Amino acid sequence: MGAMFNPAKEIKTHIGKAKVYLNKHQTVRCMGELLAAIKIHIFCQKKILGTDKIEIEYSLDELMNGLSAVPELKRYISSPLTYKKGAERRTYMVLIRILRRIRDDMERGTPTESPEELEAKRKRQAMLGKMEEFLMKGDQMMVAAIVNKLVSESGGDSYVLMDVAERFYKAKDWRGVVQHSLEAIRKNPKEMRAYKLAINAYRFLKEYDAAMALFKQAIGVFGHHPNIYINLTKLYYEWGKPKKAYEAAMMTLKLEPGNVEAARFVEILGPKLGLGDAPAASAEGEAPAAQAETAAEPPLTAES
Repeated sequence: MGAMFNPAKEIKTHIGKAKVYLNKHQTVRCMGELLAAIKIHIFCQKKILGTDKIEIEYSLDELMNGLSAVPELKRYISSPLTYKKGAERRTYMVLIRILRRIRDDMERGTPTESPEELEAKRKRQAMLGKMEEFLMKGDQMMVAAIVNKLVSESGGDSYVLMDVAERFYKAKDWRGVVQHSLEAIRKNPKEMRAYKLAINAYRFLKEYDAAMALFKQAIGVFGHHPNIYINLTKLYYEWGKPKKAYEAAMMTLKLEPGNVEAARFVEILGPKLGLGDAPAASAEGEAPAAQAETAAEPPLTAES
C-alpha cells in the first residue's frame, strides 16, 4: 500500500525545487515547479492548516516576487506577480499564459530573449565572473569598476543588484553586501533576498540598530511571519538583549507553535529572566500554542 499523500509536504518539495531553479536563473523550470505547487494548493487548501499554510503561502508569494524581478521575463509580465489568498486560480492562469507565450515564441523560432537581451545576459555573467576573481584577489579598484558598469548598464535593476550583493556576500565583504542589498530594496521593496543578505551583513558587522531597522521594514512589507521572528530572536540574543530575545521567541511560538529553535530560546532565557519555565513540549516536540498566545508582540525598537 502506498504512502498517504501529504499535500503540504508535496507543495514544499516543489517550492524547494522552484527556489533552486530561480537561483540558477532557470526561470521556465522554476515556473513549472511553482505551477505544480499552486495546483496542489488550490485543490487541497482545506487539508493545509496552521503553520504549514502560513509557510506555504509566504513562500509562494516570495517566489512570485522573485520571478517578477527576472529581467528576461519582463516582456511577458504586465504587472508584478503576486500570490494572494482568494486569487490562487487567477495566479495559476497568469503563469500558464506566460509559459504558453514563451512556448509559442520558441515554436515559432522567436527567441524568448532578443539578441540584445542575450548579449546583455552573456556580458553580465562574464562580468560577474570577473568580479568574483578580483574579489578573491582583493583588487577593490577593479571590483568597483565592474560593479559600476554592471549597475549602469542594467539601469540599476534590482535583480542585477542582488547578483552583485551575492558575490560580495561570498567574499565576506559585508559593506558591499549592505550597499547593494539596500539599493535593491529601494528598487524593489519586496526583494526578500535583499533583506536577508543585508540583515546578515549587519549582524556580522555588529551593527544591530541597522539590522533592527531592516527587520522592522521587512515586517511592514511581508507581515508577521515566524521566519522573521526567529531571526529577530537571534539578533536580540547576539545583541545582548535577552528579554527582547525571549519576547521575539515567544512571538515565533505564537505564529508557529512547533518551532524548536524558539522553544529552546524560551527554555534557556525564561528562567534566567525570572519569566517562568519554557512552554512544555508535546510528544511531538511542539510547544503548546496556548502559552505562546499570551506572549506580547515584541516592540520593534532598539531599546532594551
